[in-house]
Amino acid sequence: SKGALIVFCAGCMMYVGDQMEKTARRLQGTLQGVPYMGMHAFGEQGNLADGVARHGNLMFSALVVLSQRRVGLLVDVETGELIDEYDPRYEGICCGGFLQGE
Repeated sequence: SKGALIVFCAGCMMYVGDQMEKTARRLQGTLQGVPYMGMHAFGEQGNLADGVARHGNLMFSALVVLSQRRVGLLVDVETGELIDEYDPRYEGICCGGFLQGE
């Protein structure tokens, strides 16, 4: 089985405004047909790589479950560049939420 749970910050949703439908279509294309369910939250909480729970704002999170292993990919929201798990920047994005040193 496969699917995705998407948390898209409600503040981001309000900023995107009438472009939210376009954003959802792009997400659907990125997920390549994997069914997903999403929600808009005010105030996202979670643990970072150091194990400490923190509050975050203006965040996007995705939990994707697939029936077989695939290479991890992230999208640099500034450039649209796909960054795979073998790229040295990947861990910095996962752990810090941003491209380090750029």
